[in-house]
Amino acid sequence: MALCIVAAVAAVISWSIFQLHTASYFYVVFIFLLLVVEGTRLIVKRTLTDKATLTDASSSFVVAIIDAFVLSSVLLPIAFFVATWLSKLTPLHYGKWAIETFGTLGPIFIFLTILVLWDFCYYWSHRIGHTVELFWGGHSVHHSSEKYNPSVAIRISFLDNPKSLTFLVLIPLLGINPLYAFAAYGFVLYYQLPLHITWLKRMPRTYEYIFNTPEHHRAHHARQKVYIDHNFGGLLIIWDRMFGTYVDIEDVDPLYGLTQPVGTYRPLPIIFHELAALGRKVKNAGSVALGFQYAFHRPYWEPAVSSDSDSSSVGDDLNNAIGDIA
Repeated sequence: MALCIVAAVAAVISWSIFQLHTASYFYVVFIFLLLVVEGTRLIVKRTLTDKATLTDASSSFVVAIIDAFVLSSVLLPIAFFVATWLSKLTPLHYGKWAIETFGTLGPIFIFLTILVLWDFCYYWSHRIGHTVELFWGGHSVHHSSEKYNPSVAIRISFLDNPKSLTFLVLIPLLGINPLYAFAAYGFVLYYQLPLHITWLKRMPRTYEYIFNTPEHHRAHHARQKVYIDHNFGGLLIIWDRMFGTYVDIEDVDPLYGLTQPVGTYRPLPIIFHELAALGRKVKNAGSVALGFQYAFHRPYWEPAVSSDSDSSSVGDDLNNAIGDIA
């Protein structure tokens, strides 16, 4: 029985990777072209890249390789399997309706509507990743570099992917082929790769009002208070305008990285730094309730210290947690 289960899982993983491998090739080529453009720009401007930037970029590549392995061999196959199962389970038939209504244009209509829907889901998934400590633990890896350049685009932790894939696998419940949802996922991901450049500033105002741009994304990565927790959109910045999280680049030049820096270029500490800090806080919380609050409050949250006698134990727990982190 165990051998049958292993064989079945291996078959699902192999089939899923076969279905999605072409997108992976395009992703690698796109990243390579971005780096060629960036390198060419530096050569033309006769600008030398410092050793710290190269070391930081190397760390980003190692983090990306780990993420790609886990994503392609485990997470995407599982997500594709679940999405396929849900697409057959649902009583809805949006895909069939679109084909019958729009004929040969049906597939295009399905993709465009699913693309907008996925981008909406991505906005909320991304926003949760910034506002809930447990999920920030995975997403903070992408923001940990203080050397903002195209290598940051692939600095993604495999711990951050389950959150967005959970949103993604629910879309086929509309009654569509899961490949539409995964194509939209890839499109939004690819679109964000060139957003991690600093040399392209303003774009046409109409475009900037609707779509995410490098300028919008620079503000998103900045660590100053005026910029933190803004511009969560992937493809469309309109969601941020609608839900009050949009910010433009002010007179303050963005500084990048975390408000509590990782302080190392080593890939594994970069990946696990924030979650390890959360684990220490939960371990020293002294109560299940406080540990739960640490995990699901905003990042870097600490309980208010009350003057009542009942709060003394909480204060002790807080001091112990801070001392342990320091």
